[in-house]
Amino acid sequence: MGELFNPEGSVMRALSRVADLAILNVLWLVCSIPVVTMGASTTALYSICMKMVRDEESYIIKGFFKEFKQNFKNSTILWLGVMVIFGVLAGDFYIFSRWDSQWKYPMLVLVLLVLMVCVFMYLYLFPLMAKFENTKSQYIKNAFFMSMRHLPYTIGLTVVLGCQIYANIYVLENIATYLPLGILFGASLFVYAKSWIMMKALKPYLGEE
Repeated sequence: MGELFNPEGSVMRALSRVADLAILNVLWLVCSIPVVTMGASTTALYSICMKMVRDEESYIIKGFFKEFKQNFKNSTILWLGVMVIFGVLAGDFYIFSRWDSQWKYPMLVLVLLVLMVCVFMYLYLFPLMAKFENTKSQYIKNAFFMSMRHLPYTIGLTVVLGCQIYANIYVLENIATYLPLGILFGASLFVYAKSWIMMKALKPYLGEE
């Protein structure tokens, strides 16, 4: 019984990790309320989650705000770019889906292919900003080439993203029952899972870190 409540035991470590993820999710939600700041809050969330994956000591709240402030400019600019690109692609899909032309389906396929590549890049963009210092253009280039080079990891990240989208839609459809779970784990739990995969993809680039 004493082992169960041992601070260094597996049970207490797991409970501590769950509590940290709940705190992180609330921080992410609060800092994402203006929407335009969601890029910076997502970068901060990835930064802390990747440290947690590597069992690096970190103060959750202090570390989150430090990363949020440090990456605010680049993350915000690139996040605005992400919103514009996905907005344009959504608009294109809507237009072509109602297009009465023989080019309707080829154009829809093209839009979906571009969307897929953009999603792949999106999955790497904010983790790269959380882990490396670089220019905005280099972040974009690296996100593209890494998503193509590490395709098995990219597919794994995409599956987790799909589960995240499904879970959050389910919460919204059953908001009276599952809202507390969404508030505590709607983003952090899935970013933590993606961080496990991401650290494997980034391993060749981290040297002896």
